Amino acid sequence: MDNFDKLHWIQQHVRIPIKTLRRPIDFNSETQFLGPRTLIRSGVLIKSPSSRVLVGFLFNDFLMLVTPDKRGLKLRNVTNFFQTKRAYQSTYTLYRKPMFLDRFQLADLIGFESQLQPSLFRLYFRLEKRYLNLRSQSPNDCTHWLNDIHRAQQSYKDIWTKLKRLNVITVGKPLGSLFITIVEAVQIYTIN
Repeated sequence: MDNFDKLHWIQQHVRIPIKTLRRPIDFNSETQFLGPRTLIRSGVLIKSPSSRVLVGFLFNDFLMLVTPDKRGLKLRNVTNFFQTKRAYQSTYTLYRKPMFLDRFQLADLIGFESQLQPSLFRLYFRLEKRYLNLRSQSPNDCTHWLNDIHRAQQSYKDIWTKLKRLNVITVGKPLGSLFITIVEAVQIYTIN
């Protein structure tokens, strides 16, 4: 299953309540400044200490957490989300607003915490001054989540800094929308 198909699946199977976001997310669209949206990682995460089962989707611009709609859906041992029938055929609801990669950072765990729960990682939200503790399937899976989040945040930050320095993007709220209709186009791209 390629990136387009996974993003299409997310579009079809994740319900986003209207009140949650100002406008719907088109998962198979361009990001604000990173190019096409790509799914970097997905998998089952457990919120700690409540033990709530979540599914995390890490994109190149944000992290999204969803909950299964079906109560009692056994996801705890799902290792490959898109290849497990019960996970793939289920529907999900957005748990909280998508978290843009520049809005949180990976927080260090206290030594004994990381030894007691080696699959635990913590996100710190600077503006809200709060933590979110998540437990992955295994210590190895935790390492992959941490590495992928770190790389995605670094890439996001590097591109943002570069574009800001070149004055390509403006920092501020958009004033409106511009819709363009292409009437005619000649050889927009070449196929090799």
